[in-house]
Amino acid sequence: EKKLRVQEEQSLTSALIAEGRGLLDAAAAPANALGEALVQLEQHRDELLLWTAQIRRHVDDLVMQMSERRALELVYRAEDHAAELQRLASALDSGLGNVRHVSLNATSAAHVHSNIQSLIEESERLATDALGTVKEASA
Repeated sequence: EKKLRVQEEQSLTSALIAEGRGLLDAAAAPANALGEALVQLEQHRDELLLWTAQIRRHVDDLVMQMSERRALELVYRAEDHAAELQRLASALDSGLGNVRHVSLNATSAAHVHSNIQSLIEESERLATDALGTVKEASA
């Protein structure tokens, strides 16, 4: 009976060890994949650092060339000129808005004048008709 119990315990232990190895293998696979991904990320980081340095040198070279050719000064002057043109465009737009309001007011005034003129003419016609009616009634 002890021998049977020992065999059962050994069997259970073997099963648990096998299950543990399976779990360990299952856990190791993502860990290995993560390690490989980390290595790739580090390689990409190193490449980006190299590219950053190369781009910085290239920009510095361009700035030096522009300085030597006085192009940098021209770029700054062009930027200032563009800013001035933008300010002028804003001022013109504001002025145009004011002119638009004046134009609308003038158009409105013309319509009001026309309406008043029509009302005066209608009043004169009614007054003439009323005068004619009064003359007929008194005759």
